[in-house]
Amino acid sequence: MPSDDLLLDAKIWADRRKKVLDVKTLRVLLELRETYADTAPTLWPAGSVTDLLTSLWPAKGDGQELDEEALRSSLDSFLRFLRNTGTMSGRSAPLADLLKEVRSSVRGINERSADRSQWSIGKQMLDYADQIGLGISEGDDIESIRSSLEATQARWNALPVHERRALSPDPTSMHLSGYVGAQEAYGTTDAVQLVVLSMRHDLPTGSLPDPSQVAPAVRSAGLTAELRRLHAALEDREPLTSTGALKPARARALIHELALPDDGGWRSARDARALNRLWEAAAWARLLDPHATVARRLPFPDLADDETCVRFGVSSFIGAYMSTLRYLSDGAGITYALVRSYVLRCGLVTWEELGGFLDDWLLPARMRAQGMSVADIEVARARLDLEAVADTGAVVVDDRGVQLTPLGDVAVTALIHQLERG
Repeated sequence: MPSDDLLLDAKIWADRRKKVLDVKTLRVLLELRETYADTAPTLWPAGSVTDLLTSLWPAKGDGQELDEEALRSSLDSFLRFLRNTGTMSGRSAPLADLLKEVRSSVRGINERSADRSQWSIGKQMLDYADQIGLGISEGDDIESIRSSLEATQARWNALPVHERRALSPDPTSMHLSGYVGAQEAYGTTDAVQLVVLSMRHDLPTGSLPDPSQVAPAVRSAGLTAELRRLHAALEDREPLTSTGALKPARARALIHELALPDDGGWRSARDARALNRLWEAAAWARLLDPHATVARRLPFPDLADDETCVRFGVSSFIGAYMSTLRYLSDGAGITYALVRSYVLRCGLVTWEELGGFLDDWLLPARMRAQGMSVADIEVARARLDLEAVADTGAVVVDDRGVQLTPLGDVAVTALIHQLERG
């Protein structure tokens, strides 16, 4: 802590010369410098004023707004006092150079202090604690402080990744979207894998629901009924094209028989979205076995057995999800909603949260700071994608947002393992 005698002497010296010297502000700055830079108040090497005002104060300071002119005058007076009274360390920079640092560094100090990207992790966490009503008061005892910090950390860890990024921005990546930043962090361009990797430390552990709790949802799922109808409509051997797709004429016949929606504007059966969704779900659920130029129909499993039923439901969900990805640019929205609800142990992911994620994923921080947003249109698209897997029984989609069911808990566990295997 800077000597009160030193500051008192400096104040007397400044008053006699009718110079400004704010003791309170100087004490705060000098204590900060002594604590974190381990530098005596009489030692001012070249660059030390700049470091104090442009790095140390924004990172560690208490956030109070400073009067720039009063601060400039106070530091000017204090440094002149040290030099003129012979108190300044001989290892300090020339006074003229230090005063130049004061003039250039004081300018904009409050803007830098308000920039969260300049804050230390500790300062960010303390500010977050204040925001959620867990701030530390001066009179708190050690146990109260420890309890507050633990509760703050737990609340912080429960935040979505994009909200943590907003509260703890990286100054080196303000020009990057969340997607580009994740690519640099994890070394892949696969958006789906990046979403899962970004939440890998938050994935829950513990037991999954018992098959007896999950199986009824599979049996009553709309997709299960559709797969029964598809299975009944298939021949024992369905000819395929050289690319492994159903032949167009046969695909159109199935679409008509099953009364599936179809715009007709496709050349490959893989682009007939409603039929392809059922086809891929059937393949994942082992209702058919595609090989080269033919797909063999396999027996429909006995869903009376709970474990068999759950395996069927999980596999058909993954197939429906994978089919949906085929038509998307990156699949980040649907994947985030599913995995985030999984992280929340089947908790609700609101459309507002999903919009926040998509803004962060697609727009650099600097653009978001200017008020730009793609949330409305991107959430609307993601909702359509999620509704495409809602009839699996694994997810509920409504006006509030997205929420996994117990079947979804099991299914997303299997999906994550599948995505991790690539």
